[in-house]
Amino acid sequence: MSSLPYGAVRPGESLATFVVRVGIRIAILAVLVQTVAHLGNEFLLDDRVEGLDADIEGNSLTWASSVATFAVALCAALHAAAFEKQRREFTVLGGLALWFSLDDVAIIHERVALKLGEDLLGMPDYLAVRLWLILYLPLLLLAGLVLWRIAREAEPPADGAVLLGLGLLVASIPVELAGAVTRKLAEDGTDVPETFRVAIEEGLELGGWILVAAGLTAVLCSALMRTTPR
Repeated sequence: MSSLPYGAVRPGESLATFVVRVGIRIAILAVLVQTVAHLGNEFLLDDRVEGLDADIEGNSLTWASSVATFAVALCAALHAAAFEKQRREFTVLGGLALWFSLDDVAIIHERVALKLGEDLLGMPDYLAVRLWLILYLPLLLLAGLVLWRIAREAEPPADGAVLLGLGLLVASIPVELAGAVTRKLAEDGTDVPETFRVAIEEGLELGGWILVAAGLTAVLCSALMRTTPR
């Protein structure tokens, strides 16, 4: 049996590979815990515990998502401050991720979308709230482009972690759009599709941001190892 502590750097393993490996485990565990909490609250606790509802803003699950997004902002800012390579991309990504993290906590995009959709356009809330995708489309496209450019310049396995995280984040968008149908079904008394849709959407977003953070941390570690005496 190996005498290495669980999760330790393996012989011959680079620091970047170790970071990505641990990041994948954290992403899987975080998504699993969030999904079990959300579904358990819905089906076992009759949706009585708001802190376990992934569809409610401002609770512990929102905090987890905000922390993951802030980790992306922090890694991007550190890389931009320390290295000239892709400084523009990392600076833009840091600013965008910081805004997304703040938005998660302050519930900005939902409030703006509801204000515009319900108050000005007279739309039902389950449609109005999804106007944020249109309002935030330039920011989402810019974030995706920057992540793509960073991943293209990164070395394995950091590039794969960033691309996989980006893929999960992109996949969450059609799941969000599907909420226009499942939320209407919930209002008509059929809650199960909306419950599973929320679990899938929030899981994709949380896992995606954690993987992006792990990939960026690996990129930063590799850059530091190249410039720091061993």
